[in-house]
Amino acid sequence: MIRGHTRHPGQVNQDTIVDNYGQVRIPEGAFTIDWTSIGSGGYIGPTGCYWSGEAPWLFIGDGKIIQVNNFDQVDFLTSDPKRVRMWKSDGWANFTGLWLNWASVSGTPPSTAGCPNLLEYVVDNCGWTGKPPNMKYNTLLQQLFIQNNNMVGPLPDPSSCPNLVYYHADNAGSGITGSIPAMASCTLLQELMLDNLGLSGTIPNLAPCSALTLLHICGMSGMTGYTAGGLVTQKNLSDAQFWGGSLTVTAVNQILRDCVLSLGGGRVGCNLELEGGSNAAPTGQGITDMATLNGTSGWLVRSN
Repeated sequence: MIRGHTRHPGQVNQDTIVDNYGQVRIPEGAFTIDWTSIGSGGYIGPTGCYWSGEAPWLFIGDGKIIQVNNFDQVDFLTSDPKRVRMWKSDGWANFTGLWLNWASVSGTPPSTAGCPNLLEYVVDNCGWTGKPPNMKYNTLLQQLFIQNNNMVGPLPDPSSCPNLVYYHADNAGSGITGSIPAMASCTLLQELMLDNLGLSGTIPNLAPCSALTLLHICGMSGMTGYTAGGLVTQKNLSDAQFWGGSLTVTAVNQILRDCVLSLGGGRVGCNLELEGGSNAAPTGQGITDMATLNGTSGWLVRSN
C-alpha cells in the first residue's frame, strides 16, 4: 500500500517518497519525480533528489528502470537522512533494473532477492563496503556493473545467469577474494572485467564465452594459472589483458598458443597484454607463437 499517494499522468507525486518508518521525507526543492522521459528502454531519473551516507533503497514497479547517478549530497528536510523508498503496489515483481552509480553511499549494495525479472544491476563508482550481490535468482540478468567500490567477499556467481552480457567488477574492492567463478553458462558474455581484486588461482575455462570482445583479468598477484583452450573460440575478442599477475610460463605459453589456434575464420585483431607483475616470459613455442601473432594484421602482443 502506498501512503499519501496521488498519481498524475507522467509524474509520481512526492508523497510516494517514504523512509523506513513510513514517514514522508520530501527532498528540499524536489516537487515531483518526472516520468515523462520514459520511452522504450528508457530510464527514470529523479530530479532534485540528492543524498549521501547510507544507501537509499529504491523500489519501483511496472518493469521500469531507476537511474540515479551523479548525486553526491543529501538535502532532505531532516538532518538525519533515512533510507528512501520509491515504490508502487507491485513492488519488486516487475522490477527490471537498478542504476545507482556515482553516488556517495556506503554499506552493502541493494539485494536482488525477489527480483526474478532483473535485467540490469548497475551500482558502480560508489562507496559500497559490503558483500557483492548474490545473483542466484536473477536468471534473466544481462548487465552486472559493480566496479570501483570497496566491496568484500566472493565475486557474484553468474552460473544462474545465461543471458549475462556485461560483467564488470574491476576495482570493486581488494577485499574481493577467492577464485574467478565458472563462466561456462555465460555463452552470451561480451565483456568480462576483473582488475585489481584479491582473487587467486586459475583463470577458468572461457571457451563457452565465444562472444567475448573485451577481457581484463589484471593486477592480481595471486592469479597464476590458465585453463587451456579458453581463448580459442572468441573470433571477436579485440582486447585481452592479463598484466600484473603471477602467471606461470605454462600459462603464458598456453594463452599464446590458444590465440594462434584462434586465427582464421574472420578472426579480428587483438591487443594482448601479458606484461608486468610476476608474469613469466614466454619460452620455446610461446616465443614463436608471439612472433606469429605480432606478424598478423591487427595484433599487438606485449609480454615480459
